Amino acid sequence: MGAPDPRGLQVEPEAVREIARALRRGAREWETLAQRAQGHGNALGEIARAVPGEQFRAFWARQYPRWQRGAEHLMRMAEVLERAMDRLEEAFRMAARMVQEAPTAERGALPFVPLALSPEGYPRAVDATGRPLQSQFEARVSTAQLLQLGVSEASLRSLLGLREGQPLPESIPWSAACGPVGLSMAASAVLGRSVPVEAAIASTLRTADASLQQSIRENIQARPGKGSLGFYTGTHDLIRAAGELGLKGEQAWVPNGEQDSEGLWQSLQERLGRGEALMALVRIQEKRGLQVGDGLLTPHQASDSVSHWVTVQKLEEGPEGRYVVIGNPYFNRSERYRWEDFLEAVDDQARKERWWMLAFSKGEGQSGGGMP
Repeated sequence: MGAPDPRGLQVEPEAVREIARALRRGAREWETLAQRAQGHGNALGEIARAVPGEQFRAFWARQYPRWQRGAEHLMRMAEVLERAMDRLEEAFRMAARMVQEAPTAERGALPFVPLALSPEGYPRAVDATGRPLQSQFEARVSTAQLLQLGVSEASLRSLLGLREGQPLPESIPWSAACGPVGLSMAASAVLGRSVPVEAAIASTLRTADASLQQSIRENIQARPGKGSLGFYTGTHDLIRAAGELGLKGEQAWVPNGEQDSEGLWQSLQERLGRGEALMALVRIQEKRGLQVGDGLLTPHQASDSVSHWVTVQKLEEGPEGRYVVIGNPYFNRSERYRWEDFLEAVDDQARKERWWMLAFSKGEGQSGGGMP
């Protein structure tokens, strides 16, 4: 039999979403069944305190985490399907918008270029197994680390919608992890080896100062039932984390892009040429609520935008003008923008009399190495 004709491929979004809803229902039923079985096991252990009862209780204590992981796996499958449909619909809306604007638009974000590896081998963010993340929304924080920072179990249960007595998962999703995900990409580029997102996140929490720790606790308390962490990382948080990863980080002051665009271009070219990795604070489009936005750069004055960390991977210059290729943690991909559009997207926090970016280089004793 020959391969199916791709022109006959059809996707029924509502049918896919119904499968996602069924997976969520299955996860809840799975969890309920596991809790009921655990209750019966405990009851049996109380009634039959002899060896058989205790053996059953011990057996179920070993089995329960596997049941819980099964429920979590079903929920992740549902989230993947829902995100896929959101991204598919957004792609069609974006294509329609580009077609509509093509005759007259001279500015605006250019089509991004998703790549397995960014220009000149610049890596995407990967997890501890070496698998590239689909987006920053796959990032997770160790529950044990959160507890070490003074976060209470009660506040974590409230965040996750868990009842008293339900065990906490080993890790918790972090939806605003653009800083550590971008730092993972930057560190991998500088050191010449993969630095997984888990390592960047762990370093961020281990080096957290009192201000960041307080921000984490307050954010968790303010998000009952949200199911994910939403705190942000600033310049000093990322510089401290970079130091633990073996990098030298600094808040690098650069020429004002509005007043001296040429000077800024030359400054960034020089830093990239020295092997430094750069991170810029920009504004991106993002939908509110549970819907994932497109994460594309947007003008800094836009009211429906949010602050976001990206890496500056490459500057390009040709007959058609100047372009910037960034590593965007939002969907963990490379995106190409006109130089003017990139300048317009730089966040107000970085638009001082002189602008700034984060610059990372090898720390003392770091010799790098080949990419795996």
